[in-house]
Amino acid sequence: MATGEVEAERVGRGRTLSRAIGNFLLPASNPVGTVYGTLAVGILFAAESTEPNPAFRDIGAVVGTLIVYWLAHAYAYTLAARLATGDPGLTHGVVRELGRQWTIVRGGLTEIVVFVVALALGASTHGAVIAALISSITLLLVFEAIAGVRGQLGRRQLLGQIAVCLLMCAGILAIKFVL
Repeated sequence: MATGEVEAERVGRGRTLSRAIGNFLLPASNPVGTVYGTLAVGILFAAESTEPNPAFRDIGAVVGTLIVYWLAHAYAYTLAARLATGDPGLTHGVVRELGRQWTIVRGGLTEIVVFVVALALGASTHGAVIAALISSITLLLVFEAIAGVRGQLGRRQLLGQIAVCLLMCAGILAIKFVL
């Protein structure tokens, strides 16, 4: 195989891997749920107290709130559809929406895993919260970059999109530093 062919094959594998990672992080079926979950968990960790407290309280509050948010989101979509169409069926619609909106929970899992791993590695609760916040902001920036590449944005457009993302991240950090 010629050097150029080897390089082309290597680049092709790299693109395939980055596309697979992008599809896992942002599934095409419902990327909005993943973004909501990432934002919600980032905001929840930002709102956590800096007072010394048991880590299980923080993780319990974040996971519990994320689950309630997921349930509320599915219920709200179902109720809105019923109001718009007059369809009386609630159970089937909620179950279907829970499956569709599972990406909300999936979107928050990375930060939760980062929090737990940081604790396992000896970080304080505060340090684990900061690690989770950093992962949330990093994920949002990665999502924005993936969207820019998929949308074939030029540099100026991509920078504009990243600037909007950074404003959202600044909001998350503001919550952390204000509370």
